[in-house]
Amino acid sequence: MDVSSILSTMLSASSITNLAKATETDKSDVQNVVSAALPVFLKSALSQSKSKSAAEGFTDALAEHAKTGTSNLATFFKNVDLKDGAKIVKHLLGDSAAEETASIAEQAGVSKKATTSILSGVAPLFMSLLGKTTDASSSSETTSSIVSTITGLMKGVNAKSLITGILGTAGTAGIISSVAKKAAGKTTAAKKTTVAKKTTTAKTTAKKTTATKTTTAKKKTAAKKSSTLSTIAGLAGKLLK
Repeated sequence: MDVSSILSTMLSASSITNLAKATETDKSDVQNVVSAALPVFLKSALSQSKSKSAAEGFTDALAEHAKTGTSNLATFFKNVDLKDGAKIVKHLLGDSAAEETASIAEQAGVSKKATTSILSGVAPLFMSLLGKTTDASSSSETTSSIVSTITGLMKGVNAKSLITGILGTAGTAGIISSVAKKAAGKTTAAKKTTVAKKTTTAKTTAKKTTATKTTTAKKKTAAKKSSTLSTIAGLAGKLLK
């Protein structure tokens, strides 16, 4: 198994469908998040394996996750522990976990809450597949040999190109379309809000104008009545003299 095989498994229809069920999210959102997250996961795995302080702990984690079966993805995701997955994401991405999660959410056009859940579900599969690929659970493998294997796997790999190849032009276009639609939806909502505000303002102004006109008209009418009464009183006064 190589990097391409890992990505193919993680982006397979079975993986996307069952991960969506496990996280109670939309399948298109799952595909978008996983596609955006994989290059970040691969980069982080390479950084972890090259770090003197983190390499041993990282390879031990790979060895442990490699023991989990991945041949039946429906079963894998049925048993996935999202809380444990959240810890894996935090360890894998390190201090930049929150920042990377926000970036992945923005790139995928998915809410941060849903993105966090999806990453927590897919991280265990990533570690399990990478562990199997490096044969990390084998007693003959040492930290240095596993690190060498990971380095070799990642060398010259363009994750984004591989993902595009796996999903195909249609799949990639679907991701872009999904993000674009959500952005367009936000723009439309903003426009509607603006129009609604303008309409409300216009109606309020119209009401104020009408009220002003009505008040002025009443005042004029009252003034006329007062003037008429004064005239009548004056005439009456003359007649009574």
